[in-house]
Amino acid sequence: MFLSRKRISAWILVLAMMLASIGCNAVETTVSTIETQPAGLSSTEVSHSNSSSVSGTSLYSKPGSSITSDTNRMTNAPTTLKNITDKSRGSVSVSSPRKSTTTVRRTTTTASKTSISKSTTTRPSSSLSDTSTVFKRWEELGNILILGDSYSTFKGYIPDGYSYWYVNPPENETDITSVEETWWKLLLGETKANLLRNDSYSGSTICNYGYGGSDTSLTGAGISFIARLDRLIEQGYFEQNQVDTIFIFGGTNDAWVPSPVGSVKYSGWTSADLRNALPAFCYLLDRIKTYVPNARIINIINDGILNSTQLVNGYQNACTHYNVECLTLQSVAKQSGHPSVAGMQAIKDQLVAYLKTHVK
Repeated sequence: MFLSRKRISAWILVLAMMLASIGCNAVETTVSTIETQPAGLSSTEVSHSNSSSVSGTSLYSKPGSSITSDTNRMTNAPTTLKNITDKSRGSVSVSSPRKSTTTVRRTTTTASKTSISKSTTTRPSSSLSDTSTVFKRWEELGNILILGDSYSTFKGYIPDGYSYWYVNPPENETDITSVEETWWKLLLGETKANLLRNDSYSGSTICNYGYGGSDTSLTGAGISFIARLDRLIEQGYFEQNQVDTIFIFGGTNDAWVPSPVGSVKYSGWTSADLRNALPAFCYLLDRIKTYVPNARIINIINDGILNSTQLVNGYQNACTHYNVECLTLQSVAKQSGHPSVAGMQAIKDQLVAYLKTHVK
């Protein structure tokens, strides 16, 4: 009986050693599974027993390196393996002495999910207030220069010594008694503009041929449009002042004198040429374009000279050649051949309508 017990104890010892050997092999197999990322896993999701989670980032290390759970890093406690199973390659349970468990389970990242490590930032669309580009409005005319005749005069608002038609009280047949009733003052009231200079002279022609054949050039009376412009150039006016918009409102006296019409000529002018209306007008535009290249130029043609077809056509053709804007007026009420209160309002209204449809 005693010998039988020894034999039984020996067999139990052998059996225990075999079971211990089998258990170690199982542990090695499971740990190897943990250390190497399973094939086919594109991403992992880790869920802690404290409900914090990280999605879309693999917690697997490179083959041959060890893995440590976030819980272990936070508690600095040694990790023990319990209930390790190799039945599911994607599921491993790890527990610490504080019984806080970490579960690693296989997931598949879809296109709709955004990785935390590669989040996409969408730039907000810009509003108009963010743009550096500012579009000019029709009423923005800047600094204005007027080159005109009697239609644009008013005593006290033109250079000293210049002849005028409009004054308060009136000295001619007109119902205009205030500068506020002139076309240009009305225009200033509706636009964002600053009148630099009103260089208008009553009775002046564009060319150097005045009433009675008088010489209106710089060496003569010096009152023609081209003579006054050349004087400003000689005085350095355009170097000292920024001119943004130039209104040319003339040609009426050239038709009334009448001055020789001539034909359009774009270069090589002689003093004889400049005593003709059309060559002188071309000279005027050329000089403005040369000395005030950035200015907006608007030529205004009086409806009262539309019967002078050759003159009007020449003005319009010259404007086209020099890329100058041209407005031909219609139905302007007049007294003694000059705009009345209603006529001035009509000029302003037609200019505003033009500006609104020709924004620069």
